[in-house]
Amino acid sequence: PEINGEFPEVVKVVNVNNINKWDYKYENGVVTFNMKNEAMLELNISQLKCLCIHGNIKDNYWGKLSLSDNLNEYFEYDFVFSGHSHEPHFFEKYYKINNKAKRNRKKTIFINPGSVGQPRNQNSMAQFAIVDIITQEVIFKKIKYNIEKEMYCFSNNVDIFYKNRLKYGV
Repeated sequence: PEINGEFPEVVKVVNVNNINKWDYKYENGVVTFNMKNEAMLELNISQLKCLCIHGNIKDNYWGKLSLSDNLNEYFEYDFVFSGHSHEPHFFEKYYKINNKAKRNRKKTIFINPGSVGQPRNQNSMAQFAIVDIITQEVIFKKIKYNIEKEMYCFSNNVDIFYKNRLKYGV
């Protein structure tokens, strides 16, 4: 089904597969989706096919994406937004196609914004990305937050390792 009239043109969501499964909200120019338990969401934004996935296609929950992987299964997507590794990355993969106007190449952009709360790149700041789908501009951001307060919020049932790792971004 199509969603009409709820989003400005810049972030207009044209088609969301299985829309009834997803919680979404539009607030201050930002569309937020809750992927619930599926850990994978396909959507079209401004005629670009996007995949939002926690892991990878073979393992939505625990898989990781990297440039060294065989990425042929992502050919159909223009953007792939992933998580799980908690390590920010940006890379482009070019696939061979039969289209002389595009020099017989099709591009997929892979983005992992990092982590707000459990980074794994030895940087304890909250990390995220700002992406302009139209211009393909990607800006990675890191901001300080109150780590001690966050650690205090952890239950005492949580292994101390998970509290302490916030300080080091590991």
